[in-house]
Amino acid sequence: MSFFSLLLGFLPWIVFLIIAGHHSLAQLKIAILVSFVLNIIGGITKYQRGVIMWAGLAFFAFDTVAVVIFENMWVVSHMAVLASGTLFVAAFVTMLAGHPFVFAYARDGVDKKYWNSPRFLRTCYLITSVWCAVFLLNTLTNFFRIYHREIPSWIYEAAENTFLVSGALFTTLYVKHVKKKSAAMHKEDETPPEASHS
Repeated sequence: MSFFSLLLGFLPWIVFLIIAGHHSLAQLKIAILVSFVLNIIGGITKYQRGVIMWAGLAFFAFDTVAVVIFENMWVVSHMAVLASGTLFVAAFVTMLAGHPFVFAYARDGVDKKYWNSPRFLRTCYLITSVWCAVFLLNTLTNFFRIYHREIPSWIYEAAENTFLVSGALFTTLYVKHVKKKSAAMHKEDETPPEASHS
């Protein structure tokens, strides 16, 4: 799995975060519509797959109706909680269903014969569980933000970004570690018996 492919899977959410920010209602509407279109394009071109794609379609479709059309201010004020909460629930459900969401991206570049191997599945579960933790922490941070506005906005944003960057770093470093370990194991398996005793 390349981190780039996983990053593309989250592209509509990243664009939504960048455009929406915590600014005007007009800017939020633009963010919703742009992200919705990106989500649809992602599904068609297959750079978005599985539950993250469907969660995005449901989330941005709901926001298009609730915010863009009806300007529901409760949804607007709880937008950050709803966004991170949707991602957490979607990722957690894939764990419960026995099909962690990163599996759809981890298969890239991995021989099909390894898809059901214990090591491959453990890696998918571990990375998914880390992202579940990231989404949950961001959900709690955004929920806390609603009721504690006396705390400067940059502190909440710094916390959210720290969690996201930590998840990205863990994914990148752990995938490199697994690939390196797998390469070493394959090299040992291919070593002729006489060479191993020389």
